[in-house]
Amino acid sequence: RKGTFVVWVDDHVQIVKHYMSGWFCIDLVTVLPFDSIAMMTMPETTVSESGKLRALKVLRGLRLIKLFRVVRIRRILTRWQ
Repeated sequence: RKGTFVVWVDDHVQIVKHYMSGWFCIDLVTVLPFDSIAMMTMPETTVSESGKLRALKVLRGLRLIKLFRVVRIRRILTRWQ
């Protein structure tokens, strides 16, 4: 693309701040066994089956986003090699 450039950052504090403000929440949610925790902590009477299914679909969507990100990073790394 025209006008794009890469800035190499080696300051650990800046890297952590950027990660924490970006992908950290998605990464955290996708690695937690959220579906198991939710099923154990929610009483059967308060959450309908459709509500549980919807929550699981959202979680799977977040995991899919993370998978696309990993594939994209792999593609970038193979170009550099």
